[in-house]
Amino acid sequence: MAFLIILTSNKSFIECRKVFEDKVWVTAVLDFLLHHFVNYNIKGDFYHRKK
Repeated sequence: MAFLIILTSNKSFIECRKVFEDKVWVTAVLDFLLHHFVNYNIKGDFYHRKK
C-alpha cells in the first residue's frame, strides 16, 4: 500500500524544534519523516496572489 503525504512549512527543521515545546517528540517525528520520505527544499522568494 502506497500513500502520499505532502508537508509544507516556511520553517526550517531547526526552527521546528523551537516552535514545539516537546523537543523529544519533534526530534522523533522529524527523524521518521527524514528517514522514510523524500525531502525537497525550495529556496527563494515566494509570491502570493493578491486578493
